[in-house]
Amino acid sequence: MKPHEEGADPPAASHVPKTDSVVDATVAHHESATPGSDINLASAPGSETDDDLIGRALDVYDIVHLIGSGSMGRVYLARHSRLHRVCAVKVLTASIVRADPWRLDLFFTEARSAARLSHPSIVTVHSLGSDRGYHFIELEFVDGASLGTRVWGAGPLTVREATKYFADVVSGLKRAHEGGIVHADIKPDNILVTSDGLAKLADFGLARSLHERQATEFRRVGTPRFMAPEVFAGSAPTPASDVYSLGASFYIVLTGESPFPAETLVELEYALRHQPVPRVDKKRPEIPKGLADLIGRMMSKDPGDRPQCDDSLVGALREWSVRAIPLEEIIEQALGGTGIEWSRHEEGAFTFDIPLPLGRQQRLFGELTECEDTSDPLLSLWTPCAPADASYHPYVLGLNSRLSVGAVSIREHEGKQFYVMVESLRRESLDPSEVRTAVQNLARSADVVERLLTGKDRH
Repeated sequence: MKPHEEGADPPAASHVPKTDSVVDATVAHHESATPGSDINLASAPGSETDDDLIGRALDVYDIVHLIGSGSMGRVYLARHSRLHRVCAVKVLTASIVRADPWRLDLFFTEARSAARLSHPSIVTVHSLGSDRGYHFIELEFVDGASLGTRVWGAGPLTVREATKYFADVVSGLKRAHEGGIVHADIKPDNILVTSDGLAKLADFGLARSLHERQATEFRRVGTPRFMAPEVFAGSAPTPASDVYSLGASFYIVLTGESPFPAETLVELEYALRHQPVPRVDKKRPEIPKGLADLIGRMMSKDPGDRPQCDDSLVGALREWSVRAIPLEEIIEQALGGTGIEWSRHEEGAFTFDIPLPLGRQQRLFGELTECEDTSDPLLSLWTPCAPADASYHPYVLGLNSRLSVGAVSIREHEGKQFYVMVESLRRESLDPSEVRTAVQNLARSADVVERLLTGKDRH
């Protein structure tokens, strides 16, 4: 199913009281020194060190090789001997069941929960069964890496990639919540990306029905670094806690860092209770403010302040994915085939040469600036029209009131003061058609102003 380690196990205690204190913080440790490791709630029971399944048959499956392992079991690449299909087989060994019999029910919860769900962004469960003391689930094999593997291996994702993948996941999770199922262990390692770029939510092994009795029978399960504060404190998982886990995962995927770094459960508890939710744009200033606001709301300490996994959240993330197209790509799409030549001089600075009728031409300049009102970046387009002669001031003021495109202001250019035509576009909502229209219209308007003021073609 995936080449990574599964989530941390539930604690050995049968019940965790709903309290603000951390249960048995002395067991907290890092599994490894890698960025993807996490604090454990409890140590796992012993399991076989020698893998005796590889190269053998398990029921109708020919086991090829190990994909990944964790305290809940092991995942193998396998071939269905009757259907001749490649699949993933997740196996819970007999020794684990003997150590903690409740794990068998938890293990098959994944199959029962996920099998009820049919969605392109949820890993499909094909079958389940037992053979020679091994209990297994047959899963769809996803030929691709997890977001965790990608982040720990290559660093944070681009805004465009991350928002696209999380839109996929929210779409799948919406289906789960509509079916009365919470995932309870969302994290980058459980988000798989196929070879054609579709993100899929995996590992419903800790999933639970919203209709189950959750009071005294609830076990605190999941991966601590991604737990919602209320779940960490002992409350049962809810759709809102899944949203928190999505937000924390989103933060890590964009920054490569945990929103609340901690070495122990005590430190993590303190951070969750007392530290404010960090802003992702403080780590990556190029992330749009609106998207950073959304991720912050997903990680809100108050479950009631978090957005729901619904069509509006999916739509917002897909829109942000479109908005996150690199500016150079937007400009290329906008001006391709128009005859307009453009070039980039430095990050966020551009020049555009626009041919006009009668052999005239207009040169525009573009630069990214900050909007004083919202701190959102703007693409500011401007072009010189004429020297800023004081005798023109009254005429220019009157002209400004009649312009339908842009506005005339004064700006220094080539060491002199010039009247310039200016137009500003919001970077967050920029699209190719908007850029093409703005560049063409501003050039035409500026040419008209040139002819009115000086009659010259300044380009």
